[in-house]
Amino acid sequence: MAEREQMGSGSRRRRRRWAAGLALFAVLLLVGWSVAYLPPPLNTWGMREEFSASRKFTPEQLQGARDAIVKQVDHYTGCRITRIVYDEQMSNTMIASELEMGPNNNIFYDYPQAKPSQLLVATVYTYCNDFSDGSMVGDYSMAHYLACTDRCTTWHWVTAGNG
Repeated sequence: MAEREQMGSGSRRRRRRWAAGLALFAVLLLVGWSVAYLPPPLNTWGMREEFSASRKFTPEQLQGARDAIVKQVDHYTGCRITRIVYDEQMSNTMIASELEMGPNNNIFYDYPQAKPSQLLVATVYTYCNDFSDGSMVGDYSMAHYLACTDRCTTWHWVTAGNG
């Protein structure tokens, strides 16, 4: 009888070790799969920032706008922002074009309290690989419209369009 109990406890230990080994293998398999197949987070490493000299905004305010854009596109998994461009002349032209459309334009429809002096348009160039979230693959650019409040210390994303 004592022999039998010892044999039983040995086989229990073997089963526990086998189950622990199987669990470890499953965890390693899951980690390996996620590294190989899940899209990586948004990559901003090596991103170029091209901001023209501005009469409307200080460098600190433009940095705040840049941060707001990156926060807005943070969900672009599998993508890399290659550069963000702010050209004040182009930005003012795009804003004027929107204003010419009247009250039904994108800016004031999405953000009715926007003032032209507090608007900025920046073009974001992004590359998304085959492992992106599926909404886009390849190079593309988008014009991001932002509005600021509080002396332009806080930026709000308004809308985006083809850049």
